[in-house]
Amino acid sequence: MSAIRDSVAVVTGGAGFIGSHLCDRLIDTGNEVVCVDNLVGSGGSDRNIKHLLGQPGFTFVQESIVDWASTPNLDGVDYVFHQAAAKNTVSIEDPVRDLEVNSLGTLKLLLAAKDARIRKFVHGSTGSVYGELQDSQDEQHPKNPASFYGVSKLAGESYCRIVADMYNLDCTIYRYFHVIGPRQDGSDTGGVVPIFIRRCLDGRPLTIFGTGNQLRSFTSVHDVVEANLLAAYLGPRSNGTFNCASA
Repeated sequence: MSAIRDSVAVVTGGAGFIGSHLCDRLIDTGNEVVCVDNLVGSGGSDRNIKHLLGQPGFTFVQESIVDWASTPNLDGVDYVFHQAAAKNTVSIEDPVRDLEVNSLGTLKLLLAAKDARIRKFVHGSTGSVYGELQDSQDEQHPKNPASFYGVSKLAGESYCRIVADMYNLDCTIYRYFHVIGPRQDGSDTGGVVPIFIRRCLDGRPLTIFGTGNQLRSFTSVHDVVEANLLAAYLGPRSNGTFNCASA
């Protein structure tokens, strides 16, 4: 897979599940990385990046994306990988905070990115913008989010498209579907795969809701990382919105 090299990248949500793997790959391929994460309410953990702390080219900024994006220093930054988001559980408990992080934080970062004339903005969105899907669908499927989280992420996508069109900002939007892999949240609010694994290790029964005939599209976190890097590598050729999912 093609990779960017010798560049400067900002990874928001960089201590989270997807973001930390992205930081790993960027450092491994010779880039400088600014990792922004407040380590609160988004799945971010210093455990995910402790091996990177102190490495040449890696800088960690512990701050909320909403606060950091108000006065970010993007001078000299080539790429922004925007992975920061309020978790779905946060959206239920605090819908206003969910809106601030997923929509306002995204807009602030987009405006800073266009002012800095970065080379590419890669935005991590979610399949939740579609609502409850019965069958696999393409990117043109109607958007009918069924949660605060889906609504705020869809608003973030809209801001991406508007800023990209108005200011000629190269931007790729990925809608992630059930991403799985190392460092995934294994709590009862995490994904079904780590929950099942933990229950098996603990000798507890698996709880399956519904008929058990449901289908899910699981996507490896490593594939998601490579998709992000490919979007950056391709520049304007990868502009647009894409589902990031298994077949």
